[in-house]
Amino acid sequence: MTGLEAIKALRAFMGGTPPDEELIHLLLSHGCGHLFPDRLPTEKLALNRMAVKERLRVCKDIFARIDFPYAVVKGAVLSQRVHNDPFRRMSGDVDLLIRRQDADALKALLHAEGFIQGRITEEGVVPFSRREILFQTAMSHQTAPYVKETGHPLCPYVNVDANMDILWGESEARGDMDLVLAHTESANILGTSLRRLTPEMEFIALCLHHYKDINSLYLLSKGGLRLKPFMDLYLYLKNVRPRADVICALAEKLSVGAYLCVCLAQVNEIFSDEISEAYYQALLPYEQKELNNALGLNAQERRSWDISLLERLFHSDLPTHISSRLTTEDKKKIELNSHFM
Repeated sequence: MTGLEAIKALRAFMGGTPPDEELIHLLLSHGCGHLFPDRLPTEKLALNRMAVKERLRVCKDIFARIDFPYAVVKGAVLSQRVHNDPFRRMSGDVDLLIRRQDADALKALLHAEGFIQGRITEEGVVPFSRREILFQTAMSHQTAPYVKETGHPLCPYVNVDANMDILWGESEARGDMDLVLAHTESANILGTSLRRLTPEMEFIALCLHHYKDINSLYLLSKGGLRLKPFMDLYLYLKNVRPRADVICALAEKLSVGAYLCVCLAQVNEIFSDEISEAYYQALLPYEQKELNNALGLNAQERRSWDISLLERLFHSDLPTHISSRLTTEDKKKIELNSHFM
């Protein structure tokens, strides 16, 4: 199946046409297994269900004790919103969105609950060095991950990632996290009460998360590009239908409309229906042409792609293609990130 044939079949599938085996295989290879849970191994589904429950159990008291603005993003919360099923999407950790000034308070709370900042090894959890923690905090929008041993034989660890910005570490600007976290609501997932973003703010955060993934020199040089981020955004629009006028108003206040426009332009290029077109047109006034067809996350590393979005999606070895266009400075940065992140 060529790239054009794949996109044509994908659009028909999203419009209600049953997929053939070739399309199912393609979507599974692009990380879209949540579309075909009956095609995933039974043990994988059971393990994910159990892990989601365990993560929520471990974090239930933490959510109840947080006394500063926060939101749980992605993972089971996103799955519940988009699919009305917290188990539908596979997830590997608990992601929190907080303000940078609340990082120490969260750290104290997580430490009191038995979490440490470290990496999981065959010997157990190995704490990060002070240098590693400082590097990640300085160079990223995240703190170093927190890990807790659970004693559960099938889910021995729970990871908590604290994100202190909706923008990425390479960004020249910082997000207004007071504004972002003013737009939260209560939710209950499997008996656990928590805070999540409102639909429009959640979509903005999801867009920015995926903008980073589809433009990062580091991530693309390691793993290439898949349909999954575009599918996430499209299904959010299709199933949740956030208000476009509210998205635009919030995006303007946060000065992120141009990034959302890039994401929605690419979603519309792939899915090309009334839903994707309507949201793309709503964000089109925020277009910045220098971001169109751009690779990189800031002005210093940004350059134009030399192949189309379709070619990028179905490239047999995109990391190798990208490596031929990296500067010496790019390679040093990727090596440094590989060591510390």
